[in-house]
Formats: sequence, C-alpha cells, structure tokens
Amino acid sequence: MIQLIQVRFLDTERLYTYFWTFYPDDGGTPLKIGDRVEVPPNWFNPEGSSGTVAALGSDYDGPNLQQIVRVIHP
Repeated sequence: MIQLIQVRFLDTERLYTYFWTFYPDDGGTPLKIGDRVEVPPNWFNPEGSSGTVAALGSDYDGPNLQQIVRVIHP
C-alpha cells in the first residue's frame, strides 16, 4: 500500500510531502504522526536527512514525489 505523508524538518512550519510503501501481509505498518523518518538526498541536503511525520495525506501532485527511506526507531 502507498501512503502519502507530510514531514517537518527541525521544527520548521513548512511541510514536505513524501510517500511510504508498506505491505500489511508482510507485517508492514502505515506511518503515524510523530514517527521519525529518514528521507532521501535532495538538492538542499545531498546527504539525506531525517524529520518527523507531521500530517497524514496530502494534495500534492508534483512530479518529484520521493519515497521515505526508512522509519527511525527509538
């Protein structure tokens, strides 16, 4: 399944949309607000970064939607 989520970085107000793929039949779970995630490299942060899931769902339909790399477990 594919889930659209919005990530906040370093307590900023701006949210960025990513997608998360999970497979419930294989034990995968959807992301929830407050989860810490790793995002792929981009023009602003060429080494990748991490942020916090701040919202579920999005109406973003731009061409550069990227996938969450992984959940960062405590």
